[in-house]
Amino acid sequence: MEHTYAIAPAAYAPPAPVQARLAPHPTTYRPLQETVVFEAGEEVYGYVFLPAAAAHDLVHRLEDTPATLSMLTAEVAGHVRYVLDREHTDSSDEPDQWVFDLITLIHNGTDEQRRRIGRGYAAYVWAVAIATGPDGLTQLRHLHETVKTSGSRPVGD
Repeated sequence: MEHTYAIAPAAYAPPAPVQARLAPHPTTYRPLQETVVFEAGEEVYGYVFLPAAAAHDLVHRLEDTPATLSMLTAEVAGHVRYVLDREHTDSSDEPDQWVFDLITLIHNGTDEQRRRIGRGYAAYVWAVAIATGPDGLTQLRHLHETVKTSGSRPVGD
């Protein structure tokens, strides 16, 4: 006896990365809500109406902006060192479980996953990239100590 089962179709994957932008206002009046448009290439995938601050935050988080060294704080460097550097045991740098899981996900993720996570947590992606590069833990250790002694940002910023 042969059985035939229906196979659910695969989820549609857009041909280009989905990006968000604010829809222009038809007048100069600034409403309390903004319209966020989701697009992939030339195709529109949907709209969301959000309070102005939340809409701007969402659009900003979905931009592909490269991380810079100036985003790296002593706290971020310490968290990444605590998770990835077995020799670093300073309990003041121990992250909470959510940040620990975030760093682990970045470390084990694909380039695409890191790019997406970097939209919201660029400093952590940057610190993990440093730590996993050639002689990375030594570089991150030096950077962490430099940032700790100079304040909250790397020297030169």
